Amino acid sequence: MGVYGKFIGVVSLAVALTAGAAGAATVPVGEKCGSGNGAKYISLTQGGPTIADALSATMCEGGNSTGGKNSPIVKAGWTLGAEVQGKSEDPAEPGDGKLGLTVDLSTGFWSILNPNGYKNIGISIKQGNGFAFYVLNVTKALSGYFYTGNDPSPTGHGLSHANAWYKGDPTPPSEVPLPAAGWLMLAGIGGLAALRRRKA
Repeated sequence: MGVYGKFIGVVSLAVALTAGAAGAATVPVGEKCGSGNGAKYISLTQGGPTIADALSATMCEGGNSTGGKNSPIVKAGWTLGAEVQGKSEDPAEPGDGKLGLTVDLSTGFWSILNPNGYKNIGISIKQGNGFAFYVLNVTKALSGYFYTGNDPSPTGHGLSHANAWYKGDPTPPSEVPLPAAGWLMLAGIGGLAALRRRKA
């Protein structure tokens, strides 16, 4: 390999390292939710921890994400499926249990279980005196990372509570067709039963 080949190899390695550093877990810019001293920046990703995985909040408001009929999320037609508490002093609103939600407060990793196949899934993160609500892409992994804090690029994972929401009816299970071999087997068993009757 000549000097030119070595130069191309070094340049390729430098580009690869730079791209890897740029694609590393960089915290997405958060949206400021709430007002006054209690306002917090909240950001959320789906699928991975990078800026490329960041979602835009559908709602970023002051107040509480839950609260029965007064919740802005409920007023928009969503149903509370599950809740995870971040602070024990908050009253729990567990939801109806049709979704599962796990949150790791040390890493900010979240995951939603959707056993009924709802096509519209959302997650809300409440911190300080505000919350952010995100509509998720159900064709991707229902997991990612959340970040909260006082900085526009928050790095913390504090939260009051997180909620998993669904909208609409679940996807009905599809019928599993009986393979052609099954019909042949049933015909064979029927034929054997007919032969047995003739002999008897």
